[in-house]
Amino acid sequence: MAKRKYSPSIPAEPHLCRELRDPVVASDLLDYAAAEGDSSDLLHALRKVAEANDRVRARRRIQATSRQRKAQSVKPG
Repeated sequence: MAKRKYSPSIPAEPHLCRELRDPVVASDLLDYAAAEGDSSDLLHALRKVAEANDRVRARRRIQATSRQRKAQSVKPG
């Protein structure tokens, strides 16, 4: 029997992070997880929302640091 070749899958994580940066989407997810009544689902949803927003803050911090370093290296001296 011949093996089937499947195309590589696309990771969902980057898309999920983009979606969870939207406060409305994050709120809907948390409301749904809380309504289900399972604390592990709620904790998982909270973790995903926090990770998505922390990545944004980390990226901004890295970009700001990079800009500062570039500005310091360009100073006439």
